[in-house]
Amino acid sequence: MKRIFLIIFFGLALVMFSSSIGQTEEPKQKLEAKVIKTVKLSNLIPTDLLFSPDGNLLFYEAYYGSFNPSTKKIQISMDGNNFIMDVKRGKNIANLKEMSVLCFSNENEVLIKNNGIRIWDYKKKKEKGSITNINGSIYCTSDGKYAVTIIDGEKAIITDLILKNQIGDYQLPQIYGSQVKFIFDGPDKLFMVCLKDKILKLIDIIQNQELVSFSWDAEGIKHAAISSDCKSLAVSSGGPIYLLNIPEKSIISKTASMQGILNSLSFSRNSYVLGGCTSGNEVVLLDMKSKTETFFNLDEHKGPIKSICFSPIEDIFITSSFDGTIKIWKYSYVVDN
Repeated sequence: MKRIFLIIFFGLALVMFSSSIGQTEEPKQKLEAKVIKTVKLSNLIPTDLLFSPDGNLLFYEAYYGSFNPSTKKIQISMDGNNFIMDVKRGKNIANLKEMSVLCFSNENEVLIKNNGIRIWDYKKKKEKGSITNINGSIYCTSDGKYAVTIIDGEKAIITDLILKNQIGDYQLPQIYGSQVKFIFDGPDKLFMVCLKDKILKLIDIIQNQELVSFSWDAEGIKHAAISSDCKSLAVSSGGPIYLLNIPEKSIISKTASMQGILNSLSFSRNSYVLGGCTSGNEVVLLDMKSKTETFFNLDEHKGPIKSICFSPIEDIFITSSFDGTIKIWKYSYVVDN
């Protein structure tokens, strides 16, 4: 009897011990980013960045100028060139001069704006063909498959860049006297962010539906981005980043005070990370899972950071700075001790 009692006692103890192990909290993780490559430009200041769909090429604009790290003084001219860089080698492979580059096609051809959309063969340095002859403000998807042309702020025409034909024609809502930003991420994802009388609205152009409307006390809207699942909207007037839950029509979070003015805003390929960069040499990463933010100001850039761009295939992003450098960063989740 005593033996049976001991067996039952130790059995229960073992079950309780196993249960306590199963309830052990998983270690918290945080975002970490570090520079894995620096490209130093000679007498050039890089600005806007754009990845090719396969992540192997980077288009960037650059202007002639210089930066003094001691005095923080920037000298920049209005003259410059557009370049294509091999990301892995960190080497320029083409100079596109002053062409108005829209995006890369899904075959890594360069699409330029010239009385519509034209295909430019950067290897042979000549025009390869035409896609549309429609003039207006043109936005392309990051995968190089679709483009939308906004005509006089009244009409939006969506073009299939692979089949080279129009697939959509939409009238835009007329909100006179408002500030407007367009977000285009596919044939069924065309949005308009507009601000009037301190009311910010997100409108789905395809469905002709107002998704979000809320009070906006900041001065204007300079940056806007939407997650790939269309559930989160990030907006900023150049200061803190506001993150909104579109289905719930609520503000999820607002970043803490940043150093300087926000210059660029972008979601990562899987929308797990929202990235921004500032004139205060700062990179801000917002973890979309935990809604926590991380600031990176590790003196990697000596001058204001102009742009941030996430790779479409890897966990890397690229920043450009007035210090005349382009830096490639690797980001990952690490255990937070």
